[in-house]
Amino acid sequence: MRNDDRETILWEGTPSQLTNLGTFVLCSFVFGLILAVLVAVSRWLRIDSPDLRKGLILVLTLGLALPILVALWKWLQVQSQRYQVTTERIFVSYGIFMRQTDEVELFRVRDVSFTQTLFLRLFSLSNLTLMTTDPSHQAIVLKAIPQARALWDRIRQHSELCRRRKGISEVDFT
Repeated sequence: MRNDDRETILWEGTPSQLTNLGTFVLCSFVFGLILAVLVAVSRWLRIDSPDLRKGLILVLTLGLALPILVALWKWLQVQSQRYQVTTERIFVSYGIFMRQTDEVELFRVRDVSFTQTLFLRLFSLSNLTLMTTDPSHQAIVLKAIPQARALWDRIRQHSELCRRRKGISEVDFT
């Protein structure tokens, strides 16, 4: 096997946690709201029954855990995603408790779409959508990644090389 025939990694990365910004802001707001109610209940409300007062404070204190757990879960979901593009294949791995990895041969990539919302542009991030001929993975989205334009060019270049090396040509029947 020649040295240039070996599969090498072209790019690997993860989505940006900025995809969770809305969730993090909402969770922070809910946490602050519950905390304010907790302070109000513990200081200003005059509840005659000590058991009712303790119960209400306990429920609100446990309620503080909910937005923290939601934010942590969303953070873990994004943190567990991994993208890897090699000279032969694209791998997308995800899952917190059960890991799953999807693979698509690079020669199956037929079209790449580059999307950059205003929010993503502020942070120099983009989404790449890869349309493939693989029936089980017709579209692969690489979300909120840096330097997506350069990766787009590399994927296009290497998918053409893979098709040429395998003797595959695309025929459009439209």
